[in-house]
Amino acid sequence: MARPSDDRDAALTALEQTAQALEGELASWRRRCLKAEAEIDEAAQRVPEVTSADVALLRRRIDELETENQRLRDRIGSARDQVEQLKTRLRFVEEHVGGELG
Repeated sequence: MARPSDDRDAALTALEQTAQALEGELASWRRRCLKAEAEIDEAAQRVPEVTSADVALLRRRIDELETENQRLRDRIGSARDQVEQLKTRLRFVEEHVGGELG
């Protein structure tokens, strides 16, 4: 039969092992946190601070670009229509002139 002191010693040994494992895990998490914080600080230094004036300027520029894109889409649509009209005229000419040449 086990003595109570043996049970206590075994429990203390298990507790010490658990504490050591927890200490190692905590150290690992601490290293990871410090590394992540350093990476965040480094990234923050590389990215300029954005002000509300910058945001307003960017929004205006986005609006201008969207307007320009729509204007270009309209021009492309118009050009496609003109190309289709030219293709129709060319077919007509080929049908009528081609019959006279052959």
